[in-house]
Amino acid sequence: MGNDDKTLGLFDYDGGWFFNILIDELSKKKSLDEYKEDEIKEITKKVLEGFTPDMAECVLGTLKEGMAAKLKERRAEIAEFEEHIGRIWRKPIDLLEIFLELCLEAAILFHEKMDSHVTSENKYLYQALLRLHARGCQVGAEVLTLLNSGFADGAHARWRTLYEITVVAYFIRMHGNDVAERYIRHNTIESYRAMNVYQNCYKRLGYDPYTEEDIAGTTEAFTVLCERYGPSFKNRYGWSSEVLNKKDVKFSDIEKSTKFDHMRAHYKLASHNVHAGPKGIVFKLGMPEKSPDIIHLLPGPSDAGFTDPAHCTAISLYQLTAALLTLGNNPTWFVIIKILEMLEREIGQAFLEVDKQLTSSKS
Repeated sequence: MGNDDKTLGLFDYDGGWFFNILIDELSKKKSLDEYKEDEIKEITKKVLEGFTPDMAECVLGTLKEGMAAKLKERRAEIAEFEEHIGRIWRKPIDLLEIFLELCLEAAILFHEKMDSHVTSENKYLYQALLRLHARGCQVGAEVLTLLNSGFADGAHARWRTLYEITVVAYFIRMHGNDVAERYIRHNTIESYRAMNVYQNCYKRLGYDPYTEEDIAGTTEAFTVLCERYGPSFKNRYGWSSEVLNKKDVKFSDIEKSTKFDHMRAHYKLASHNVHAGPKGIVFKLGMPEKSPDIIHLLPGPSDAGFTDPAHCTAISLYQLTAALLTLGNNPTWFVIIKILEMLEREIGQAFLEVDKQLTSSKS
């Protein structure tokens, strides 16, 4: 982005102004050559501590004065870059947007048609899958927004969440209403754990603690559930422990049991965009491979790396929608599933074609 004398240019100062103030302060007491190094350090610290708040307030005021102009310039640059992305990726991105809309419309129709068929034997299964699908659609929309703005790595990170949602939905779909009920009731376990974490840090945050009544109520609900489902229920994936016959279940256990573990490499790659490991600062989807001898940074958007997050999103949301729709026996649902399958493949091919064009044009 361009510079502006009233905003970012203020940070270009070399600090000479502070040196002049420091010299004036030192000279008030005695000659500069009479000072010892420790004395100069101590006086420098005091001058800096006393001067910094006033200077910061002054600079902040100036920044705010130029804020409107700077934001206008920045937003114009963002809009221009998003138009550039549209010129390159418009066809596959439009296909993905249509796909997301179809998944949402299919779920709405399914809910309208199936709501009256919900019984005590399937109510938890229906509720869990419907809610997981709704969340999946929201995450899919977030992926689309990030891609439209040029954030491939952010989109990849959101797909990781969508993938977890899909794997959990399949596990619940496989094991039925009892597991679905455990999954929904496990919300109380997570609330209890979150409450304990909060109670350990609220003072430092300056927040109010939970009331004794709240603590007692949540603790009682936690205890009742653990007595009902066993001590393993208190663990992170405790709702799946009985089915997997394992006390401390990990996500990878659920993944393997649903036969989604062939996606583990994709999942781990996306994890680098979630966690703070070194791979996340070296490997970027949005930054094509460069010379290893040069440090390349990507602090903003780019027009590269869209294919993996986009296609993975289409695959996961197709699978998630299929998990929901197969609860019904109407042939309509199977036709919709087939349409989504065909469109998912078309999306992958469309993104791949643009990716190849970009690679060949930049080589």
